Amino acid sequence: MKKKNPLISIVLPAHNEEAHIEVCLNSLLNQSYKPIEIFIVDDGSKDKTAEIVRKFAPKVTLLQQPQSGPGIAWNTGFKHTKGEILMFWASDHIYGKDYIKDLATPIIKGEALRTVQSREDIANADKIWARGWGEREPRDINETENTTAALTSRQVFLKAGGFDPKRGYADDQSIYDKTKIKTKIVHTTISHFNPESLKESFAQAAWIGASFKRPYLTLLSLPLFPFYVVGKSVRHFIKDPYIPFIVFLPIFYTVKYFGHYFGILRKIVLKKNTRI
Repeated sequence: MKKKNPLISIVLPAHNEEAHIEVCLNSLLNQSYKPIEIFIVDDGSKDKTAEIVRKFAPKVTLLQQPQSGPGIAWNTGFKHTKGEILMFWASDHIYGKDYIKDLATPIIKGEALRTVQSREDIANADKIWARGWGEREPRDINETENTTAALTSRQVFLKAGGFDPKRGYADDQSIYDKTKIKTKIVHTTISHFNPESLKESFAQAAWIGASFKRPYLTLLSLPLFPFYVVGKSVRHFIKDPYIPFIVFLPIFYTVKYFGHYFGILRKIVLKKNTRI
């Protein structure tokens, strides 16, 4: 890349993120890397997300659309960008001060066309439901991640022709599906606000379930779901032996399983893969 500090365009979808959007934006505005431009695409929020984002103008640009999912939101935001490097991620995160610098450096040096963080911490680990979802699994720095990228060069996005919104929660995997360009994994700091209640966890699981490539396997597995719950709970407790998990994890994985199940049925019957 010719420029040492190219403009980086940040596009984040936001659906009912009033609890997290302010701290997310403050973490982006506090980045050590400059120059950046920030676009928040309000994806049909029914809360005060848009109102909060407007307070950050002109440093942050608010775009709005009916609820359509992250893929369409990212594509909508892209139309307004000017950066040579694009950041497509989410608005329920706290980004470490050097997050963008760390992920942009390999792209600027010509070592990669796409990058992603090696792990995500839990921003709200004091909540048992959030802790149940766990950290995003660490990735080996020497390996490549085939499906997702937080930062990507503009040329890759143009080659892909944008995101495919058919998969909903997994829309971010569509750039790889179209281009087969792998992602370089980078160590940096980022934390995610996991769902922190039964209601939020069921909704998240439903959204994930709607993205499954082979949903009928989950539907047919219903008689085996107790074994799924027990197996998942035991493995989880071995990894994180938090005493309240003894009672909580079977409840958590039951909610998660039937959330997936509901999401699959919702997509099949109603053709919907957006958040509920």
